[in-house]
Amino acid sequence: MSTDLRQFFTTDHIPDKLEPNSYEKFFINALSYTSPKAIDDLTIAFEEDESDDLIQNFQEIDLLDEHVFPDVIDYEFEKVILSPFFDRNEFAVDGFETIIEGLYDEQNEVFVNVSFIIPQLKGVFRETYAEAKEWCEYSDETLSEPKVDYYCLGTTEMQFLYIKFKNKGKARKFRKLYKKSYQIRAMLYGFGYRFINGQFVKGNVRNIEIEGWEYPDLNFGVANEALEIMANVSKKERHNTELLQIIVERKEDDCDYKFTSNALISALSNTLKTKSEVIM
Repeated sequence: MSTDLRQFFTTDHIPDKLEPNSYEKFFINALSYTSPKAIDDLTIAFEEDESDDLIQNFQEIDLLDEHVFPDVIDYEFEKVILSPFFDRNEFAVDGFETIIEGLYDEQNEVFVNVSFIIPQLKGVFRETYAEAKEWCEYSDETLSEPKVDYYCLGTTEMQFLYIKFKNKGKARKFRKLYKKSYQIRAMLYGFGYRFINGQFVKGNVRNIEIEGWEYPDLNFGVANEALEIMANVSKKERHNTELLQIIVERKEDDCDYKFTSNALISALSNTLKTKSEVIM
C-alpha cells in the first residue's frame, strides 16, 4: 500500500457504514493491532479478488481461522484476536487437529495413547478424546463391546489446542486481566477457549462432512470492548485500517447486490416458466 494512499485515507473523513457491534467491525478492529504489512496484504488481496471468494471466506470464522489469516497475512487466528495485548512472538498455539483415523491402530484394533499433552490439560484432553472415540463406535445388544465404524474414523475430526505463552510475566498480567474482565472472558469463550488449570484451551469434535466447528454465541459489541480493554492496559499501537474497511464494505455491498439480483432473476425465471406451462 503506498504512503500516499494511506495518508489520503488518514486525513479524509470516511463515513463508517459498519455497525459498531458487527462481526466485520470486530475483526477489522483486531487487525488494527497487528501490523501495517498484515493490513496492507489483506487490503490488496481484497482489491485483487474478482471472484468475491475472499469476502465470503472472511465472513466465516472457520475460514478466517483456516485460510484467510494464515494464508493471506501469515497470522494465526489467536494472534489476531489477542493482538491488542500480545506481540505475535509472545505466544504460540500448541496442540493438534486431526482426523481420528490417524489415532487408530487398525492392526491391533485399538486407539493409540497420546502422551505429549501437558499435565495441566490431561483431564481435558481425555474428555475430548473419549468423545471423539464415541463418535466412531457403535454397539447393540448382540455385541459384547462397542465396535469401530471405519467410515466414521475418516470423517471425525478432533481439535485440541491451547495457548502457550513465552513471556511469563505478560502472561500472568493477562490472566489477571482475564479474571477481572468479563468482556475478555466472553470473547475467548465465544471462540471456544476455556480457562482450565491456568491454561487457555479448547477441545472439539466434528463431522467434517456436515459441519464446521461449533462456537457459542458471541456478542461482538462485548468482544470489541475486550479489544479496547486489552489495548488500554498494554498500550499497543493501532494501525490505520480505513482503506481495509472501505473495501470490505464495498465487497459486502457487491455480494448483497449480486445475491439480490440472482434471486430476482431466478424468481422471474420461475414465474415465466410457470406462466408458459399454464398457457401450454
